[in-house]
Amino acid sequence: MGIVVAVEIGEIKRDIAYHGDTLNTAARIQSVCNDYNKKLLASEHLICHISIQHSFTTEMLGTIHLKGKVIPINIVSIGQIQ
Repeated sequence: MGIVVAVEIGEIKRDIAYHGDTLNTAARIQSVCNDYNKKLLASEHLICHISIQHSFTTEMLGTIHLKGKVIPINIVSIGQIQ
Protein backbone atom coordinates (compact mmCIF):
# COMPACT_ATOMS: atom_id res chain seq x y z
CA MET A 1 0.00 0.00 0.00
CA GLY A 2 1.43 3.33 -1.01
CA ILE A 3 1.71 5.98 -3.66
CA VAL A 4 1.52 5.14 -7.38
CA VAL A 5 2.18 7.76 -10.05
CA ALA A 6 0.34 7.45 -13.37
CA VAL A 7 1.61 9.37 -16.39
CA GLU A 8 0.38 9.61 -19.95
CA ILE A 9 3.16 9.16 -22.47
CA GLY A 10 3.46 9.37 -26.25
CA GLU A 11 2.09 11.75 -28.84
CA ILE A 12 1.00 9.51 -31.69
CA LYS A 13 0.27 6.41 -29.68
CA ARG A 14 -0.84 7.38 -26.19
CA ASP A 15 -0.15 5.05 -23.32
CA ILE A 16 -0.32 5.20 -19.55
CA ALA A 17 2.70 4.26 -17.45
CA TYR A 18 2.62 3.58 -13.72
CA HIS A 19 5.56 4.11 -11.36
CA GLY A 20 6.20 3.71 -7.66
CA ASP A 21 7.69 1.62 -4.91
CA THR A 22 4.30 -0.04 -4.38
CA LEU A 23 4.34 -1.47 -7.90
CA ASN A 24 7.94 -2.63 -7.56
CA THR A 25 7.11 -4.41 -4.31
CA ALA A 26 4.04 -6.08 -5.87
CA ALA A 27 6.12 -7.26 -8.84
CA ARG A 28 8.77 -8.69 -6.53
CA ILE A 29 6.11 -10.54 -4.49
CA GLN A 30 4.56 -11.89 -7.71
CA SER A 31 7.97 -13.11 -8.85
CA VAL A 32 8.18 -15.59 -5.93
CA CYS A 33 4.82 -17.28 -6.62
CA ASN A 34 6.54 -20.18 -8.38
CA ASP A 35 8.97 -20.63 -5.48
CA TYR A 36 5.98 -21.40 -3.24
CA ASN A 37 3.88 -23.12 -5.95
CA LYS A 38 1.12 -20.56 -5.38
CA LYS A 39 -0.99 -18.56 -7.83
CA LEU A 40 -1.50 -15.45 -5.69
CA LEU A 41 0.61 -13.92 -2.94
CA ALA A 42 0.28 -10.68 -1.01
CA SER A 43 2.02 -8.93 1.83
CA GLU A 44 0.66 -9.47 5.31
CA HIS A 45 0.34 -5.68 5.54
CA LEU A 46 -2.14 -5.66 2.64
CA ILE A 47 -4.13 -8.61 3.99
CA CYS A 48 -4.56 -6.81 7.32
CA HIS A 49 -6.12 -3.83 5.52
CA ILE A 50 -8.65 -5.59 3.27
CA SER A 51 -11.63 -7.87 3.95
CA ILE A 52 -11.13 -11.19 2.19
CA GLN A 53 -11.30 -13.71 5.02
CA HIS A 54 -14.88 -14.79 4.24
CA SER A 55 -14.35 -15.00 0.49
CA PHE A 56 -10.89 -16.56 0.24
CA THR A 57 -8.49 -18.66 2.25
CA THR A 58 -5.23 -17.17 3.48
CA GLU A 59 -2.07 -18.93 4.60
CA MET A 60 0.94 -17.24 6.17
CA LEU A 61 4.03 -18.45 4.31
CA GLY A 62 6.74 -16.66 6.21
CA THR A 63 9.15 -13.78 5.88
CA ILE A 64 11.09 -13.02 2.71
CA HIS A 65 13.75 -10.53 1.71
CA LEU A 66 12.87 -8.71 -1.50
CA LYS A 67 15.50 -7.28 -3.84
CA GLY A 68 15.94 -3.58 -3.19
CA LYS A 69 14.25 -3.71 0.22
CA VAL A 70 16.00 -3.34 3.57
CA ILE A 71 13.15 -4.63 5.73
CA PRO A 72 11.88 -8.19 5.08
CA ILE A 73 8.14 -8.67 4.58
CA ASN A 74 5.70 -11.39 5.59
CA ILE A 75 3.91 -12.98 2.67
CA VAL A 76 0.52 -14.63 2.58
CA SER A 77 -0.96 -17.03 0.03
CA ILE A 78 -4.52 -16.29 -1.11
CA GLY A 79 -6.70 -19.12 -2.40
CA GLN A 80 -10.28 -20.03 -3.20
CA ILE A 81 -12.61 -21.47 -0.58
CA GLN A 82 -13.50 -25.00 -1.61
